[in-house]
Formats: sequence, structure tokens, C-alpha cells
Amino acid sequence: MADDTPIQSRILDAAEKLCQTRGYNGFSFRDLAEIVGIRSASIHYHFPTKADLGKALIMRYRQKMEMAFAEIERREPAAPARVRRMVAMLREIIRDENRMCLCGILAAEAGTLSVEMKTELKKFFEGCEAWLASQLSIGREKGQLNFAGEPATAARAMFAALEGAMIASRAFDDERRLTDSAEWMLNQLVPV
Repeated sequence: MADDTPIQSRILDAAEKLCQTRGYNGFSFRDLAEIVGIRSASIHYHFPTKADLGKALIMRYRQKMEMAFAEIERREPAAPARVRRMVAMLREIIRDENRMCLCGILAAEAGTLSVEMKTELKKFFEGCEAWLASQLSIGREKGQLNFAGEPATAARAMFAALEGAMIASRAFDDERRLTDSAEWMLNQLVPV
């Protein structure tokens, strides 16, 4: 969110880390206040409710992912390399203190999220799936990738598998669960 104040950014940074490591329901405003070094009332000033904080977190995370995808497209000319770069981004999340994808962990807690948070969460997944579908489509058109069915269906399956592989990687404290799963999927897409 471009109009964040420095304190809002610090709050969001701390909340993102707590959410990625403990889950949304695993931290309070008091926990945030202690990490940021302010009073809980100050957090409420910037984010009146935890749902407001959660919505801001998801929106910011989605914007960061969109910027990362744009950077990947700028740097990588071939679709297979773009998909591999996306997987590398997910692997870096796991490597950073065994964190989860923010929206992946929030999806696991969807039953406790506000309607507004669920709406933003869906936008994140739709955006990631659309980007991946676009790369799959481009790759197939250029003969770089081969798969059956619609790119959107393949993208949904792949992104769900990657999110699941992140969960398994975290459970086993072994990033190879993600790396091996992603490599297997990518190998299925390469023309024979």
C-alpha cells in the first residue's frame, strides 16, 4: 500500500511475519505492539480491528506479488524460466524462518476471516493463478511447454500443489518437499 506511514509499514511487517509463522489467529495486537515497540492503542489507531489489519496485509502482499511477477516477466524471456522463478520465490519464503505464503496460511484459517479478508484472499489466488495460466499458455504457444487441457485448469492445479508443497516443506522442515514437487510438475510440462 503506497500510502503507508512508516509506523503502518512497521506494523504490517511485524504482522506479516507473525502471520506467516504463527497463523492469523496466533497473534494479537499486544504481540504486535511488543515487537514494534508501541502501545496496543497505537495499533488500533492505524488498524481499528484485526480484520482491518488482515485486509491491509493481504492487499499489500498481493501488490508485492504482482510487482514480483512483473519483474519476472521483465527479466525472463521464456515461460518455463518464468514459472521456475515463481517457484524460487516460494522457496525463498520457506527459507526465511520457515515461513508460509501469507495467503496460503490465511486460506487455512478462512473460516475465521472477515468477509472483506476472504474477498482479498480470493483476489490473491485468482491473480496468481491467472499469471501462471498466462505463462502456461505462452509456453504452450511457443512450444516450450506441453500439457493437456486448459491453461487456467493447469494453473489452478499447479498453484494448489505448490501451496500444499509449502505446507509439507514446513511440516518436515525441509524445503526439498517444495523443490522436488515443483521440479516434478515442471518436468511434466516440458515437451518430450
